[in-house]
Amino acid sequence: MSKPQHEIAIALVRRDDRWLVARRRRDKHMGGLWEFPGGKRLPDETAAQAALRELREECGVCAAAQGVLEAVTWEYADRTVHITPVMCRWEAGSFAADGL
Repeated sequence: MSKPQHEIAIALVRRDDRWLVARRRRDKHMGGLWEFPGGKRLPDETAAQAALRELREECGVCAAAQGVLEAVTWEYADRTVHITPVMCRWEAGSFAADGL
């Protein structure tokens, strides 16, 4: 039986000398760990669109995509994820203390 495959986009947002990161919810896969904001791509959604959508939903931050980096694949015991990093420029919004 093959493992589920997930297409993930993450937003790499730098402001001054700090990177925006968030802590995963404890009830999720890899809960409690720090990560760049992001999530699963919706059907017909580009990596940049997904990263910006997830950034707004998770962190309340509006940004502009500036470039898409090469995707990397990571194998977990129960799933495979294809992660596409998107370089973003912060434009507006505020974030919790766990963020930037």
